[in-house]
Amino acid sequence: MFDQNEASSIVTLLYQTVLGREPDPSGLEQYVSQLVSRESVAQIIREFSESPEYARKRRLLNPNLMQFRSFPDAEVFVPPEVVDQLFDKTSFYWRNAASEPNEMYWSVVTEDKWNLELTDDDRVEFMETGSRYAKRVLGLYEKYSAS
Repeated sequence: MFDQNEASSIVTLLYQTVLGREPDPSGLEQYVSQLVSRESVAQIIREFSESPEYARKRRLLNPNLMQFRSFPDAEVFVPPEVVDQLFDKTSFYWRNAASEPNEMYWSVVTEDKWNLELTDDDRVEFMETGSRYAKRVLGLYEKYSAS
């Protein structure tokens, strides 16, 4: 059980650490009242973490633009030499096979839109479809291959 001052300090700290802001007066009053009346800190943390505000904050801090499953760092660790081998193999293929204009669309066989003779404008549009993904992959490579 907490007194008013302890409860106020705890709730303020939760707002600052979980939501990244100072508490609004009504929220502060509500959660202080809950703590004083014996509600657990764990329950209040659960309410914060399930709030729409927290969900919006998490999406902004950790966007998943490609909608891929996120893995903790330990699950995705790949030795730098293995990542280097993958990039070497891929770059070799693109330099030697996929660099031909009629071969550059080989990996998008699931989309009929790209399985035809493309105009110059179509080629530009095609290349732009992979731009965000390529930047994401390069960013991950830089992050996990840094010494």
